[in-house]
Amino acid sequence: MKNILRVLVCLLCASIPAQAQIVFVHKESRFIHYVKTHKVILVADTLLIMAEAADAASSVHCQTVPGCVEQNGTLGRHPSVAATWGWTMGAAGVLVTANHVWWWATNKYDSKDLRPLMFLWNAPLVITQVFNVKNNVDAAEYLQNRERHIPRVRLPHYRD
Repeated sequence: MKNILRVLVCLLCASIPAQAQIVFVHKESRFIHYVKTHKVILVADTLLIMAEAADAASSVHCQTVPGCVEQNGTLGRHPSVAATWGWTMGAAGVLVTANHVWWWATNKYDSKDLRPLMFLWNAPLVITQVFNVKNNVDAAEYLQNRERHIPRVRLPHYRD
């Protein structure tokens, strides 16, 4: 009987610290892990999409001003809002896909040092869109100001 009590006490004592010693390992979420490991591609995609969206928004605004025409021959002289945004976001989608394919290829073939080369095609496009947006805004502003300052010719009313 004495041995059975000793075994029970030992089992009881051994089980209590085992429960208290459970350590909870904090595992970060998949989203946080993705953001931490893909900073470069997220920055490239964000810059690209923002530049394309700014160009589309300035083009749509310019189309509301009389006398403003679109220079993209594919869309026509006065494209709809949906056509402008569709064309722009379609092009952005193709470029984002190219970025991700490049990222995947550099990861697959252990050439991670080549990953920043995706900025060779992203940076010129973003810089070009900056100038496109400025030109769209300047053209819309010029046409709006010209519309306000056109002197109106008043024809005399002849009375019989």
